[in-house]
Amino acid sequence: MAETTKKLETAEELESYLCKLYDLYGKKYELSSKEEIPELDEKFYRIKALKNFTSHHGREVEIGDIGGFVEGEENLSQRGYSWIFDDAIVFEHAEAYGDSVVEGRAQVFGSAEIQDSARISEEAQVYDDAVVRSNGVVEGDGEVFGDAIVRKNGYVGNGTFIDKGTIGRKTTSKDSTI
Repeated sequence: MAETTKKLETAEELESYLCKLYDLYGKKYELSSKEEIPELDEKFYRIKALKNFTSHHGREVEIGDIGGFVEGEENLSQRGYSWIFDDAIVFEHAEAYGDSVVEGRAQVFGSAEIQDSARISEEAQVYDDAVVRSNGVVEGDGEVFGDAIVRKNGYVGNGTFIDKGTIGRKTTSKDSTI
C-alpha cells in the first residue's frame, strides 16, 4: 500500500489542512434554498443539517433536516448545539449561538443575541440590542427589545414587552410591560 500522508512543513500548510478538516467535519449546517417570507416581503435561506446532534432542549437534529431561516451564516454559529427549527428566523445582525434554540415562528433580528441555552419559541420576538441567555425563555407573543436582558431561567411569556432591565433568577413575567 502506497504512503499517502504528507508531512506538513510550514505553518501555512498546517493552517490550510486544519481549514479543510473544519470544512469537512466542523460545519453543522449549510445554507439551502432561499424562500420568500411574505410578512417580511423578503427571501431568506433555509438551513440544512450536516451533522446529527441533540439540542440542549432535547430536540433531535439529523443530517439532511431542514431548519428555519437565516439571512446569512453570521446569524447561526457553526459551533455548539444551537439550532433554528420550524419557520423561526434569525436575520439582520442578530446571532444565535452556544446551545440556544429558536423555534416555532419566532423572530430574532436587529443586533439581538441568543446565547448559551436560551430558548425563543412560538410567536416571540427578540430584537434591537436585547440578549437572552443562561436558560432564559421567551415564548408566546412575548417581546424582548431595546437593551433588555433575559437570563438565569428568566421567563417572558404571552403579552409581555420588555424594553429595559433584566429578567432573571427564575423571574416570570406574563401580560406586562417592563
